[in-house]
Amino acid sequence: MPENLGLFQSLFKNFWALLTILVLVGVSFISIYHIVERYLRFNAAKVDMKTFLNKLRKTLRKDGKFDRSAVSVAADFCRETGGTVPKVVYAALVRFPIPREEIEEAMKKTALEELSKLEKNIVIIGTIGNVAPFIGLLGTVIGVTESFSLINSMGGTGGIGVVGPGIAQALIATIVGLFVAIPSVAAYNYFARRIEEITTDITIAGMETVSLLTAKDMERAKWEEMLKDLRG
Repeated sequence: MPENLGLFQSLFKNFWALLTILVLVGVSFISIYHIVERYLRFNAAKVDMKTFLNKLRKTLRKDGKFDRSAVSVAADFCRETGGTVPKVVYAALVRFPIPREEIEEAMKKTALEELSKLEKNIVIIGTIGNVAPFIGLLGTVIGVTESFSLINSMGGTGGIGVVGPGIAQALIATIVGLFVAIPSVAAYNYFARRIEEITTDITIAGMETVSLLTAKDMERAKWEEMLKDLRG
């Protein structure tokens, strides 16, 4: 334990290793902040699709027929439920009655807006996850280079006893870089997967809404193609 403590204390004598670690600590706080913020945002956007769609059907369908008078009730239900999918459905309900094409357009626009909100700052998390190991490696390479330069300045004498501590200090930068990168990459992949799931939920809810309001089924492939075009 005293040796490990001495190693970390000696980092203050290795400028580049220390600078690299300070940078990594800084970006780690940025990553943690965005991970927590996005996690809370995604939880707020989540909705039980089975319960939501069943309630929507029961509200808009009476005895197997569309109940136009219940549209405002369904809209209030969506607004009170909150979440990404209810907001997309709400966009159609508050504009009813309008042509089917306009219903679809309203939902597409809202879906794009809501997905953009969910994707916000996720790229920062992914960038930190990709760059952090290289920042750590840079500090390590510079630290190792300085250690061997020390041997050269001593005329090639000293061996591992001279460069060993410097190399160990430099390697800490790589270790810290990996500690920052691993959770960032994992979080980025998690959020990317959640966006895919929510996109699928929007597709299903959009199809169901069109079917309920127009009494005509809409092919899933068509809705997926619409969302794909909107997201580029």
